[in-house]
Amino acid sequence: MGRNPVPRRTERRCAMKRALATITLAGLLTAALVSPSKAEPMSISGEQDIGALMRTAGEIYDLENEDAVFLFKGRKEYWTPDGRRITMMHRITWLRTEYAINRYADLRIPWDSAHQTFRKTALRTWRDNKWIVSGPTAVVETLPFAVDRADDYTNMRETMLLHDGIELPCIIETAYVIEDVEPYRDGASGVWTFPRGEPAVMVSFTLGVPAGSVPHYAVHGDIPRPVKGSDEERGLDTYTFTMNQVNALPRPRTDEMIREVPRVTWSTW
Repeated sequence: MGRNPVPRRTERRCAMKRALATITLAGLLTAALVSPSKAEPMSISGEQDIGALMRTAGEIYDLENEDAVFLFKGRKEYWTPDGRRITMMHRITWLRTEYAINRYADLRIPWDSAHQTFRKTALRTWRDNKWIVSGPTAVVETLPFAVDRADDYTNMRETMLLHDGIELPCIIETAYVIEDVEPYRDGASGVWTFPRGEPAVMVSFTLGVPAGSVPHYAVHGDIPRPVKGSDEERGLDTYTFTMNQVNALPRPRTDEMIREVPRVTWSTW
């Protein structure tokens, strides 16, 4: 005969204790990250006050029931006067669960090594009141697994960005730039959607075009008007769209819902 099974009531009681302990620990650690008495981390660019963003996240979201929160998620698409595309991605993410680590802490970014350069600008973890910067081994260049034997894709590369020093909960910052080496295309276009799989405190999209030219974009949804600026070094006018307190896309995701998602469609054609 086997061992006597543990009564279901006892199993439930143990499960509840484990869950309560997890929630309590998460709450204490989250409070430590939010506490104004701690050092206030700034983003790699110095433009985002991560401490303030984290406090806002604690005020507007139930952090104990979120896998992750995007404190900041931004993309810049620049089309230079000589006809080159520059894409800049920047994300600051608060992580609470293993699911969030698997989804957001280890990234795979495809790019074209024959026509583009890839440059990491931030890969670090905020924990225990300090930044833990990922080392050289955290950046791995490989072939995209789906095309590693396809002759037509010999120029394609996939760079893996792996965050070191992760213990839950924590904050990670990831930023990189993909830039055309020289002009090789007639134009570029794309779509930036503001809601994503997790809630966000701030989401931003910037379109940069040669100074004095007319930007081509279409806005769908309740998105504030863009703020015009400039990148004098590159000779660009910039148009930045920003949304605050952006809820996650609900599930299940229907075609009708996707059509109504706030987004910016842009083109240089």
